[in-house]
Amino acid sequence: MVTPTHSGRTTLIAGSVFSGLASSVTASPRDTSRSLCMSNLGNPAAIAQAGEAAVFDPMEIGAGSVKGSRDSTDESLQIFTSNNFECAVTTSDVADLTAFRDQFFQSIGIPHSGGEARGTVAGQSYTFKHDTNGGEALVVFAN
Repeated sequence: MVTPTHSGRTTLIAGSVFSGLASSVTASPRDTSRSLCMSNLGNPAAIAQAGEAAVFDPMEIGAGSVKGSRDSTDESLQIFTSNNFECAVTTSDVADLTAFRDQFFQSIGIPHSGGEARGTVAGQSYTFKHDTNGGEALVVFAN
């Protein structure tokens, strides 16, 4: 359930649409982001475990950093915890950037402005972002 607040921010109510999702090896980047990052917000170990189950082969690349890739779908999974929680699913460029972005934000139930939105999940504030620098990245990070 999504509820806008008076400040224009969006609040995600606990027990949101993200729980109980699984990522198949043929899922879209949008679905992969929802099932790995969104359903395990703030829990890097659970994201890495779900990424392994989804054939991402995550490996530690530094203190508080995990990266994995899935060649069959040209996607990568990145988790960072050194400063604050961040999770990203990346893929190569898509044909229709606007549709890709809009579908991502629609799938998580958050209106966006220019590919970015803020929300609160279980009392923690997060930024949800579609980053187009060097491909497509669906990113969520703690504020």
